[in-house]
Order: sequence, then C-alpha cells, then structure tokens
Amino acid sequence: MFLSMSKFNKNNLKIKRAIISVFDKTSLKYLVPYFEEFNIEVFSTGGTFNSLKRMSKKLKLFEISNFTKSPEILDGRVKTLHPNIHAGILADMSNQTHLNQIKKMKVKSFDLVIINFYPFESIINQKNKKFEECIEFIDVGGPTMMRAAAKNFKNTTIISSNEQINDFIKYAKQKKNIIGYDKRMVLAGEAFSISSQYELAISEWFKKETKQNESKKINLWFPKIKNLRYGENPHQNASLYKISNNEINQISGKNISYNNINDMDVAINLALELEKYSCIIVKHGNPCGASIAKNQQLAYKKSLNSDPISAFGGIIAFNTEVEENTAKLIKKRFNEVVIAPKFSTEAKIILKEKKNLILIEY
Repeated sequence: MFLSMSKFNKNNLKIKRAIISVFDKTSLKYLVPYFEEFNIEVFSTGGTFNSLKRMSKKLKLFEISNFTKSPEILDGRVKTLHPNIHAGILADMSNQTHLNQIKKMKVKSFDLVIINFYPFESIINQKNKKFEECIEFIDVGGPTMMRAAAKNFKNTTIISSNEQINDFIKYAKQKKNIIGYDKRMVLAGEAFSISSQYELAISEWFKKETKQNESKKINLWFPKIKNLRYGENPHQNASLYKISNNEINQISGKNISYNNINDMDVAINLALELEKYSCIIVKHGNPCGASIAKNQQLAYKKSLNSDPISAFGGIIAFNTEVEENTAKLIKKRFNEVVIAPKFSTEAKIILKEKKNLILIEY
C-alpha cells in the first residue's frame, strides 16, 4: 500500500484538506468557489476563519484553535505553532513511522497550505512608527508553516502569495484538483524565495535601527518589474529588476529591451552631469553626440550634427523637460528611445504619434 502511495505522491497530489492563514484577505473571494467546487476541508485562524465564514455557508470550515484544543494566546503571537498543525504539514505519507505517529496523535494531514505574511516592510516605511509597533509585524507562524510546507512539497502544496492564487486555481481546475510534482516543487522554491526576502528585510531593519554600518555578509534581492523584449542578442531573454526608488516610467512606445536600458543608462547619466541645457545621443553604448547650449532645441541640433549617421536609431537623453519644439525636431528622424526627467503635454502628443518610439520619464 505504501509503495503505491509513495509513487502517487511523487507524481500527483489530490487536494482534500487545506490550511489557510493570511493577513491580506483580498484573494479569499477567489478561493471560496474553488474550495466549494472540490469539497475541500478548510482549517484557518481567527481572522481568516471569520472572513471565510461570512463569505460562505457551504464551506467545510474549521477553526484551528478548536482543532488543536489550544486558543490563540499572547495577543495572537501564538496561533498555529502547535504539533497538530506542523505534524499535519510535515508528515511524509510514504513513511510508515510518520503514518503511525499522526494516527496515534489523531492528526489530520494537510495537502494545501496558503500563507501571506504580516506586511512588515510597508509598516516600517510608514512615518512615525515606533520600534515596538514594527516588532509586532514580524511574522513567526506564517513563515514557519510556509517553510514546513515547502520542505514537504512531496506531500503538500504551498501557496505563498496572492499573486499565485489565480494561476493555481486555473491549474487545479484544468487538472481536476490533482497537483503535479513539478508544480509543487516550483511553488516550494518560490516560497523559500519569499521567506528569504522577508527575513532579509527584517535583518536590514535591525541593522539600521542598531546603526550597524558594516556587515560580514552583503545580501541582495531585487523585485522583478517586467520581462524585456529580448536580451543582448535577440535569442536571449532578459528582465528588469528594481534596485532603488528611482522609477523608470515608460509613457509610450514598444517594450524596452536589454540594450535599450544599457544605452539609456549611459545617456541619462551623462546628460544629468552636464549643465542646462544638455542633449546626449547614444548608440550601442557609445555617445555619438553630446552637447550643451543656451536652449534645448540648439542642444539637440548640436548633438545630432556630431554624427547624424550613427545617431540613426539611437537613444536621446535630456537633462530638462522635453519641449514642444524639440519634439517636432525629434519626430523627423527614427529613434529608439527619448529619456528625460519629464515631457511637456505638447511634446507627449507629438512624440506619441510614433507608436514604437519609447518615451521614458526618469
């Protein structure tokens, strides 16, 4: 019996029982129809339990504190930290010893764990938040359950963010609520990534609060903004990640590529180093025109005249708001990108007529 169960778990897992504990409850409305359609038993903590109860009378819903026979204590600091919960998440269903132990403990196994954390980063970024208030937004139970479910992905599916829910529900319906091994493994990896980012944010906050200027290790993570058109070469993939609060605000044009960003970086950094008014034209990482002048139109003309052949299809950068008359000049030629701190309303109207021309405010 257990050999066949092990083989089943390595490939497919039918969701029969879920445990859900979320701070951000906006995705519950999508989950309730899924739970009802597949007759899934749902166990949840106080706040999540109450929200689900209001949404559905048909749901097979159980409160975790009743299941563990332990009420939430310490002002909610201890809710899910209980052997009955973690044994149900971590049990290896192909291991006879595990099966005997959870049977003796009368523990239910969980096939699906859905978690999102207290919003620690958004709290610490709010003004006038006291240290003690921030401490209370360090999640303990959520990361613990998430890591347990991810470790035991052979027997458990972990959903670790609201962004995954619609895709998961679509997948589950297509597969008749049977979740494949590869899917569970991908979700487990994503869970550990989210957990590590969360811990890093807490670590960096502690260093800042204790004024530690040096670290033995430097940890870096960057949130993904979007996929790029292609990489350095057309057959390569590339993505854009955020590394600071400086936003690349694309207001028009086709999707930017890896090479566009490299050229934009060269162009705008040089433009911003020069006096008002400056204009830089870059092609393949090299400036083919750089100028300063008493007005923007003259700066553009001087920069273009430096090497008008190489400037074809290049990136144009200004250190001031793009003006209407400058836009009229730019429109006459083929360019890939125009990047500037801002575009006037008139300049936007003129340049947006060229559908593929990328306009970036930075």
